[in-house]
Amino acid sequence: MKASLLLAVIFAIAICLKTSAQIKASFPERIVHQFQGHFNNDKPDSVFSMLSPNTQRILSPSRLQSVFTQIRSQFGNLDSTRMLSIKDSMAYFKASFSKAPLLLTISLDVNQKIGIFTFTPYSEPARKSSNAHFEEVDISFTRPDLTLKGTLALPKSGIHETLIIIVAGSGPTDRNGNQNLAANNSLQMVSAGLAEKGFATVRYDKRGVGESQKAGISEKDLRFDDYAKDLASITRDLMGDKRFKRIVLLGHSEGALLAMIVARELKPAGLIILNGQAEPADVLLRRQLRKNLPDSTFQTANTILAGLKAGKITDNISNTTLSGVFRPNVQPYLISWIAYDPTQIIKQVSVPTLIVQGLTDLQTGEDQAKKLAEALPSCKLVLIDDMNHVLKKSSINTIENLQTYNNPDLRLNEKLLPPIISFIDRIKQQP
Repeated sequence: MKASLLLAVIFAIAICLKTSAQIKASFPERIVHQFQGHFNNDKPDSVFSMLSPNTQRILSPSRLQSVFTQIRSQFGNLDSTRMLSIKDSMAYFKASFSKAPLLLTISLDVNQKIGIFTFTPYSEPARKSSNAHFEEVDISFTRPDLTLKGTLALPKSGIHETLIIIVAGSGPTDRNGNQNLAANNSLQMVSAGLAEKGFATVRYDKRGVGESQKAGISEKDLRFDDYAKDLASITRDLMGDKRFKRIVLLGHSEGALLAMIVARELKPAGLIILNGQAEPADVLLRRQLRKNLPDSTFQTANTILAGLKAGKITDNISNTTLSGVFRPNVQPYLISWIAYDPTQIIKQVSVPTLIVQGLTDLQTGEDQAKKLAEALPSCKLVLIDDMNHVLKKSSINTIENLQTYNNPDLRLNEKLLPPIISFIDRIKQQP
């Protein structure tokens, strides 16, 4: 099972059911112990019986088996659990697996059935850091309707002429490049690497993510355009900051599309695309689902995608696997995302552009980077033969590759930063 689909399933549970979850102050830990026993004894059907009806509609027994198999292969058996806290209708446990600990977040409905369960990395959140070359400070971007939280890294040289705005990828990816079951600190490392070379950087949590969770709007009201408007607003704010002479947008994965949209409109000093997608979202989703679904289920998904492409919402999806991915509340967002064709957008970008693509990326391939480059002949294209989607060094072997998604200590691929720094240096030399 691909990591992206695994994360999508777990995240779908969380965002779909969070508002209805209930929990008592005295959490019945016996439920967690039962969960632990069923997990270790490979009894997904027994765990399935512990789930609330809403969760059962999203997560089928076969999908639950795939999720458990993926977790067990990476982390081993669940040896013990220890409650850490109860907050905002959620109970948090340290789940000690034989290979590494994870944070188990769980909630119950009014009938003591599991409404949400997620495993996320058990580690301290990324802290403001400082070294001999730069320091980091908190920063906020406030509009009348929301406030987005971020981090500003400033070189200690006192010269901050160039600022790079780092835009994270899809889903619940935070400013550091992390999400559920995928703490890799990739974007934090990109920021640190650039700041050490004298470039200021800003990275931020998108609305509904990380410290910007309060800025989130309901799932049914969220549109892809909201993310683009947020980035445009941040870019305008920083363009007006007299400390910085030039602004460069750097977008990773889905963030690359957002950066392209804003670069087309606001014309920053430069644009950097890391592992960006060239095809519209329906083509991307169709390819990913084709790899992971049986034929009959894929044909249903294909019909739904065709409807979304035409701007039509499909109600009453009976297939339990697809009802989570294409739930009615998220379909308006998918329609707004599908409307953007990256190759058509990049054709309208008039600023210096660098496209960097890892050749062991399991989510975005070399063909995507080349399509973007063909659409913008003036760009610089750099292919890195052993870099994966989270910008780490890896082979194409799926198991080895996916292990880097949850390794926050593994450094960036050493071939990534040099072409980025050279590109920014060339921009600095322009009048």
